[in-house]
Amino acid sequence: MAVKLLGMCQALVVNDGALPKYWVEGANPPIIDPHTWQQIQEDTARACAAAGLDDILDHAPLG
Repeated sequence: MAVKLLGMCQALVVNDGALPKYWVEGANPPIIDPHTWQQIQEDTARACAAAGLDDILDHAPLG
């Protein structure tokens, strides 16, 4: 169940799909560069695999 905060003083509402959803790319400058992002994703995958948690990666959006 997804919940959306509608502002500092407004209530939380459940996002039940009543309004259309959009995926926007390139609207804001990235916080980190793509090369650093990819390195972190690879390091995370290696760390999870070493800890025996590779199945978690199947459920996480890592890029």
